Amino acid sequence: MVDILIRNVDERVASRLKEIAEQRNTSVQQVARDLLASGTRLTREDIVRRIEARVARMKPQTSDSTDIIRAMRDGRIRG
Repeated sequence: MVDILIRNVDERVASRLKEIAEQRNTSVQQVARDLLASGTRLTREDIVRRIEARVARMKPQTSDSTDIIRAMRDGRIRG
């Protein structure tokens, strides 16, 4: 775990964090941890964009796997 110190938090923000903590019967620190965790999760759209970018960088497959599979089946090469 890492400790993070956040200075100069706006009074309204601090007050709201305290309200949420009281409602949840937990600490302000736990509320802040929960909010930080949820705010840094990747969205479905982020994941799709990352996958699309990775696929775009891949070279197209030009070989036919049929010959490789037949060679493995026949014992000419090992998989």
